[in-house]
Amino acid sequence: MLSEQGQLLSLGSLVEQDKTFQLSAFYPDAVDAFAYEGETWAIPYGLDMMVMYYNRELFDQYGVPYPEPEWTWDDFLERAVALRDPDVFVFGYGPRLHINDATPFIYQHGGRLFDDLRVPTRTTFDDPLTIEALDWYARMVHDYDAAPSLNQSSHDYGGGSYGIYQGIWTGKVGMWMGALSERDGLVWPRSWEMEWGLVPLPRGQQPTTLADVEGYAISSSTAHPDACWLWITWLSEQVSQRVMPARPSLAESSAFEDQVGSEVAAVARASMEHAVIVNGQGLFQFEGALEAYDDALEDILQGHATPLEAMREAQRRAQRSVP
Repeated sequence: MLSEQGQLLSLGSLVEQDKTFQLSAFYPDAVDAFAYEGETWAIPYGLDMMVMYYNRELFDQYGVPYPEPEWTWDDFLERAVALRDPDVFVFGYGPRLHINDATPFIYQHGGRLFDDLRVPTRTTFDDPLTIEALDWYARMVHDYDAAPSLNQSSHDYGGGSYGIYQGIWTGKVGMWMGALSERDGLVWPRSWEMEWGLVPLPRGQQPTTLADVEGYAISSSTAHPDACWLWITWLSEQVSQRVMPARPSLAESSAFEDQVGSEVAAVARASMEHAVIVNGQGLFQFEGALEAYDDALEDILQGHATPLEAMREAQRRAQRSVP
């Protein structure tokens, strides 16, 4: 971690000296994500939350209603099943293990992967509600055939474990989860050629999405900390096309809407109401545990293990990996 390695400048004194700058102007959880051991190491810039994308052309082709902002798991599954067309390799939903897309479903169901996602001290992979959520996730693949296993996506679309991306690009996947910054292929190797839309994630027992926060830091080796401070505070006041501003005043502004469009802005704002910001610094010590979780999701999606079996094994591995 850069702060522990001494590569970042603590910003506390700069914040105190600048009477025109207030950390209270940002979403509180975004500020907390850059706080460690009582020090502020960066100032927030943007929020990148998980949303649900959908292929409008496929929905129109199969006469399926578009997702709506207040939709539920039942609505989601109903649409995923209605879009499934095995004759032409169309699936209603495309699981993306590379972004751990099962995780928001776990937290929407009241499950958890850690005792505290913001300040984690131990894993809770075998939490009963976590297992229930993953049972539902697995049934979508293995019982309803509404989403492909890794073998299916590789067989139908090519590309090995990344086959689902090819399925999305070629218009064979109705819905997929992704970050706000991914829309229209902004951070993908190629742009999306289909007509697409986006909505907040479907609601489970509680509305939840996960979000990352991006920010600006200053190198501890800089010879001009004051100039760097002026630069990063100015940058924090700008509106980006990629992510939602970390300042509520900017997130609610017409400038943000003009930059990204009214639909994207509305989904970002609605998603932020129920966003849990992941503290990457807190999860740093759980690298081995997260690898066990990734393997468990792959086993579940492949049908190699039940969610109970996979997550119990992941919990055993996690307990061995954390000092």
